[in-house]
This record gives sequence, structure tokens and C-alpha cells, in this order.
Amino acid sequence: MKVSFKTGVHDGPWEKTLAVWRAADEVERFDGGWVNDHLYNPFYPTHSDSPWAFDAFTLLAGLARETTRLRLGTMVAANLMRHPAVVARMAVTIDHLSNGRFDLGLGTGWHEREHADFGIDLLSVGGRVDAFEEACEVITSLLNDEVTTFSGEYYQLDAARAEPKAVQPRIPIVIGASGELRMLRIVARYADHWNIDDPGPEVLAHKIEVLGRHCAEMGRDPAEIEHSVQFWVDDTVDGLRDKVVALRDVGAEHAVVSLRRPDPALLEAVAEALAEV
Repeated sequence: MKVSFKTGVHDGPWEKTLAVWRAADEVERFDGGWVNDHLYNPFYPTHSDSPWAFDAFTLLAGLARETTRLRLGTMVAANLMRHPAVVARMAVTIDHLSNGRFDLGLGTGWHEREHADFGIDLLSVGGRVDAFEEACEVITSLLNDEVTTFSGEYYQLDAARAEPKAVQPRIPIVIGASGELRMLRIVARYADHWNIDDPGPEVLAHKIEVLGRHCAEMGRDPAEIEHSVQFWVDDTVDGLRDKVVALRDVGAEHAVVSLRRPDPALLEAVAEALAEV
């Protein structure tokens, strides 16, 4: 089973995040690392007195040059914060900086306050999903096709040429989603990797079944889509192994451990806890 870790754009000075990523690059148990995507610390103001946050893509560009082995990516980029053409260009740039180690994680976005405060329309839930589906089509085309023309409600492109392409044959698309009617259908159409926050074994098994039905309707092999589950750890890894094993046994293939406290010692504890999973 794959194991990766996740840090936040709000975790503090660059040196603090860099220390964790450099340490993880030396631990073979970790296949990759992720950062979230916010304009604010998502815990501000309820659980944090500071809105402090870096930009996810720029942060990953720096981390790409400071690591050599880990795959790295966004989990997940909030769609409405950036035009999909810009996201596609940033993805390819980081892919080159990392020598083909980048995974592009995408989501609709959810944090109401940061969108409102920065004047970004979060849209209705339905509109958010509509825009996200268009963005997935635009990004997929820009990453892989010579020319992209698209006419949608939210995005329009006219014979756009996105060069260069990635170093790796294909930048994997990761979609964070749980909605069964539309979002898992978008996963079935566009994703190479599907991520969900810790849902518990019964819910995960059900979601995998729903995703499989969407894949069957599209004639796609569901085995082509990697299944990952995200877990949070604070100051202890107690119970982490049991959680991961329970979800692995119903179909999870990849554990993403999100560190609430970026600390190389906590990272080592996670690796030890999941050493034989």
C-alpha cells in the first residue's frame, strides 16, 4: 500500500515546511507528499489567530527543487481560484522542475470565507460542480492535446496551444470527491487517482461501488483509478495503523497522512506505524 504525507500552506515559515519534506525524501516508506490549497489558513479564525498562508503551486515549485525522490502534488487545488489554463501551465512547469514527479490534484473548493473575502465567487453547489467539470476537460486537453478549443459556460478557449508538455508521459489527475451523483462521475471520466477524506470502511466500500458503476457506464476499467484515503494526525499516531488496515481491506490503495503539526519526528512516527501495512 502506498503511503504519502501532507502539509499545509499555512504551516509556518518556509524553513519549517522544508525540514519536513527533506526528512521525508530520505524515508523510503513515503511515496510522495502533498500540500493543500488555501488563500487563508483554513482554521482561521476559529482555531487559529492568523490567516497566514503561502501559495500552493509556488510552494511546490520550491519543494520540487529541494527533493529528489518524492512525488509531489496538490491535494487539492481549489478550482475557482485560478483559470484552468493557468493551472495547466503551472502543473507542467512544476513537472519540469521536479523531473516528472508532479501529480495534479483538483477539487471544487469549499472554504466560503476565503472566497468571499478575496472576491472570488464560490457559486452555488451545482454551479461549482458545473465549472469544475468544464475545468477538468480544459486541463486534460491542455496537458495532452496539441490544440484546445472549448466553449463552455465558464471557460472558453480558441485554438489554444500549451507547450511544452510534461516530462512524464502523462501528469496524473487526482480528484478529491465524495458526491455520488456527479462528482464520482467526473472522477470516472477524468481521474487517474481519487481521494476521499477518511470515510470509514462501510462508506468507502459503498463509494467504490458507486464509482465502479460510473466507470462501467463509460466503458472504463475502474482498476485504472487509484483509491486514496486521507487521514489526520495531531501529536500521536495511536490507532492510525488500524484505521489504514481497515480501509485497505475494503479497497483503499494509498494512505495520505495529513500532519496537523509539521514535524520530522511525527513524520518518522507515521512511517514506523505504517511500515508493514
